[in-house]
Amino acid sequence: NTIEDGKSSGIVVRNQGKGTYSHNKIQGNNGPGASIVDGGTGVFSANDFLNNTGGGIHISSGGNPKVTTNVLKGQMKTSAILVTDEGKGHIERNIICENKAPGIVVESGGNPMVKGNKIRDGESEGILCIDHGKGVFTDNEIAHNAKAGIAVASLANP
Repeated sequence: NTIEDGKSSGIVVRNQGKGTYSHNKIQGNNGPGASIVDGGTGVFSANDFLNNTGGGIHISSGGNPKVTTNVLKGQMKTSAILVTDEGKGHIERNIICENKAPGIVVESGGNPMVKGNKIRDGESEGILCIDHGKGVFTDNEIAHNAKAGIAVASLANP
């Protein structure tokens, strides 16, 4: 499937929604490519998230997806992956590159497992953990970003 040029999110999973979303091209949306909120789960694998104004994937309000083997490239205004407001998620083996904002932002009680990702060539931090953000970050390759590879501030405790 190609999901493109929407006025909001390309895919929304909410209210304990589930599903498997794979081999999609999600591009040019004004919101995030995918939003997983309000206890939504699901598996996002082998997708291309390209040039979404609102970022690649937003996980919040208890969302807890598995995000694996995706490409998140060229997100315009916000991070490729945002985990906030008690969001969780297993974020593994993705390629996150050439984004305007940080590759991954964890804030406001977000608490993901981030493992084995390649986070490269961004115009900001590779991973930014702020404002009571949590999480486990292991075995990631973080290189050639304009700012810190990993930045932790404002009472974050990964």
